[in-house]
Amino acid sequence: MDKFFKLHNEKIIGFKALTDADLGKSITSHQTHIGLFDDVLTFMPNQPIIEDSAMFIYNSQADILSLNFDRIENKDGSFRSPKIRIGGRDTVSIASTIRNIARESDNSLTWYLFWFGLESEQAVFWLFNNMSQTYADITNLGLSLNCNSKGRLTENDSIFNKILLYIESDLDKSTESVMKELEIETQIPGRLITEKRIRKYDISRAQKLFTDIGKQGEEFVAEYFDKLKYNNQIKNYNWVNESSESGYPYDFCYQDLSDNVIYLDVKTTKFDFQQRIIYSNKEIDFALSVPNDCYNIYRVYNLTEKNAGLRICKNCTNHFNSINGNILTFQRDLNNINTNIQSISIAFEPTISNLAFDTEIQLEKNS
Repeated sequence: MDKFFKLHNEKIIGFKALTDADLGKSITSHQTHIGLFDDVLTFMPNQPIIEDSAMFIYNSQADILSLNFDRIENKDGSFRSPKIRIGGRDTVSIASTIRNIARESDNSLTWYLFWFGLESEQAVFWLFNNMSQTYADITNLGLSLNCNSKGRLTENDSIFNKILLYIESDLDKSTESVMKELEIETQIPGRLITEKRIRKYDISRAQKLFTDIGKQGEEFVAEYFDKLKYNNQIKNYNWVNESSESGYPYDFCYQDLSDNVIYLDVKTTKFDFQQRIIYSNKEIDFALSVPNDCYNIYRVYNLTEKNAGLRICKNCTNHFNSINGNILTFQRDLNNINTNIQSISIAFEPTISNLAFDTEIQLEKNS
């Protein structure tokens, strides 16, 4: 699958060894910012940014933190000296986080900061030190770094593409936790956008990505049912979304050897089994409308182009009854103020005690 986070068309990567003043360690300086370069992050506005966010990567872990960014305005109206500021006392900003990490580490370390923009116009700040694997990898790719290093990498540099591939690969690994949140956000929108943690650009791209992943999961299950039918383990099956999204509250139904009709929803994730599952109240209503043991959850996970894991829950009635009871109570309370529920989405982990999933079945694409 293509990498989700990609470099901005500006295609400039700034880097520097952080000074004691940048890290808040200088005895003579009371600097409250980390200085950047004029020709990187040119898409950022000239006016001060106080309530925004940027991606911060350290030790192959990504987080979305507060960004305080500004430039100095010259007398002629032009701007110079972009910088990221510490922010207020209780602000967890990019700059304050960098200082906290450095403060809690060995004083002999040299710290390096790389920064660049993404296609979504979100800034990324990438921190590492001279004893890290990242430092070893970057220097092995041909970029010389020392305690006085600072500069820019552009497309004209011979090592740019190698560094870019490394950065995009590290982004892909580091942002798994962000992508897990984004998968939920595309189905239950609100928090990541309102907290300004994720750009709307990324949300719209993620919606298409996870729609495609859902379709791929159903394709794996269809091939699985083809094998069951060929081996006379089921009589027949129907994939209701085969040609287009049907809008039905289930994805498949199949006829077992005793002529029972089993309905099921395929809940797919590219992540691990524990990633939360999303259900709508209408899907839960349908699951409770069919006879016991005639509704299943097919959990497809660790999805790749060629492989996936499948675990099946054949009795989710107790769990759905519990959820539905709470929804009905909520609905009765709303009715008292002449209000009703049109649609509601619920997220739950598949590992909760009142769900029992069978052992893993390995799925493989034939074509």
